[in-house]
Amino acid sequence: YTSNKNKLTRTFNTLSGTYTITKGLKLKEVLSYDFTQNASIAWWGPQSNDGRTANGVFQKYMINTSKFNSQTQLTYDRSFDRVHNLSFLLGYETEAYKNENVYGTGSNYAAMDDPKPEIQNAAITKSSSSISEYRMLSYLGRADYNYDSKYYVSASYRRDGSSRLAKANRWGDFWSLGGAWIVSKEKFFQNLNAKWVDNLKFKVSVGQQGNDGIPDFNYIDRYSLVRGEKAMLPSFSDIGNPDITWETTTNFNLGLEFALFQSRLNGEFNFYTKKTTDMLFWLGVPESVGVRGYYGNLGDIRNAGVEFTIGGDIIRTKNIIWNVSANISHNRAKAL
Repeated sequence: YTSNKNKLTRTFNTLSGTYTITKGLKLKEVLSYDFTQNASIAWWGPQSNDGRTANGVFQKYMINTSKFNSQTQLTYDRSFDRVHNLSFLLGYETEAYKNENVYGTGSNYAAMDDPKPEIQNAAITKSSSSISEYRMLSYLGRADYNYDSKYYVSASYRRDGSSRLAKANRWGDFWSLGGAWIVSKEKFFQNLNAKWVDNLKFKVSVGQQGNDGIPDFNYIDRYSLVRGEKAMLPSFSDIGNPDITWETTTNFNLGLEFALFQSRLNGEFNFYTKKTTDMLFWLGVPESVGVRGYYGNLGDIRNAGVEFTIGGDIIRTKNIIWNVSANISHNRAKAL
């Protein structure tokens, strides 16, 4: 006979608290923990199609995945003279990820009515286990200001440290700047008597973001253990690259938003460029080296394009709203 049992257990917990230090100044702490366990037991008996050749096969594995995140934020929000609106944020964030994998299999069981399918009862056994850990540490800040809800400016900065990169390249600095102008709130625009225009806004932004999306420990050489005659012996398995650094993407966006006829018709037009530098790639090497390749930074690419989106309420009643939207875009990519 055969059997296959799977059990998935997950728990997600969040704890948060906010303390008001003084008017407009608050300290907030958020803690979250996500744990998932995936366990499986499979048995292919000696009389089954899959277990007949090996005289019975038993497999058992368990994967534990946990993610812990903590965020500490100090915020300040104030309005002055009814037209000046300020908002500041200073933050500190940590993230810890861990994956544990245990696997065992057995085959060639004794010929009996009930062969007791456990790994220790098999004549041939094999097992493996692995642990993978990842950590991220971030310092961040953001400032927002708007005057009379017409002129908006914002700036942000963050410094991220990743355990996936060597100490010399572990930290990356990323920033952004943005601004917006709501033309429809200006007096000169309102004097045009264009009451059918509900909102007209120009916006511009530029900023950078980082990517460390590679497997863990790829900045160092890695070895696996193989069974020798008397002891486990190290065997070279993967090339490390201590020069891996952050992949950085710089975005620029210039746009226009509009809403017309009591917001029954709305749309947005954007022109954008996106330049990615130090792209993370798997770099192949001749198999005569003993491995297939390693991760590194290779090449830059730039995307530029335009995008137009429009939508409208064809039917808008108290009980029914029927909205239709469409978009068109054009993008051009170039390797640098």
